[in-house]
Amino acid sequence: MEISVRYSKLVDAKLRNELVLKDGVIFNNYFEGDPKAGAVKIRKSGSATVNDYDRVNGVDLTSGASQWITCNINKDKAVNEIVDGYEAAAIPDGIVADRLDAATYGLAEAMDKDGAAELVSGGTTLDTTTAYTKSNIYDGFVDVRQAMSEAGVPQNGRYALVNPETYAKLLKSPEFIAASDLGDKVKATGAVGAIAGFAIYESANLGEKVEAIFGHPNYATRVKEWSVPVQVRPLQDSKHIGASAISGRMVYGHKVSNANAIFVKKTA
Repeated sequence: MEISVRYSKLVDAKLRNELVLKDGVIFNNYFEGDPKAGAVKIRKSGSATVNDYDRVNGVDLTSGASQWITCNINKDKAVNEIVDGYEAAAIPDGIVADRLDAATYGLAEAMDKDGAAELVSGGTTLDTTTAYTKSNIYDGFVDVRQAMSEAGVPQNGRYALVNPETYAKLLKSPEFIAASDLGDKVKATGAVGAIAGFAIYESANLGEKVEAIFGHPNYATRVKEWSVPVQVRPLQDSKHIGASAISGRMVYGHKVSNANAIFVKKTA
């Protein structure tokens, strides 16, 4: 079990690095319940009543209200790769590391695609379908910025996921701030630049005709957990002699909690 936990932690660390749609940047991880049960609860909204405080009489008690919605854990991914005993004996650490790297990259791509699909389906699609150009892209980003401010989305932490073509157009915009000019904290998240108050992240996995997704991590949740920790196990069957397998299963799900805080720009 100790070896399994070590491998799972290694994959988790690599996964955090490989993901474009990262936890804490695109998604939050706040939920109640056990992912292995197939569904958890996430907080949709909540409010608190703020009153003036009277130093003599104090302040009346009020009750807050929160809404909780269900996030289904509807993705179950597995890695189950054979490691030949002869190979493993020759370069054991290298073989295992190579297989773990490949598994992590594949899992990150799958999670990025699934996460983007939830943002697109759960967010608000912008009315305009006119494709971004070098001359209109900055104005387009500013319009979304205004809409997010009017919806009460916090300014700090806003992101824009863009496809490669949109990123190329941003690079030609004089208002674009290159990643080299961003602070180390922002660059560490994988941001490739910034414009109009959005940290920019490039992804080829946004979906067909999706130029950009705008949002804030407060309003979309990712829940993931190893249902079977990654482990190296011996294969005991009639075909494989002296071989092992690197195996593990991860369950996860994504959920947009506020459609009015996630904006999707598509072309016709």
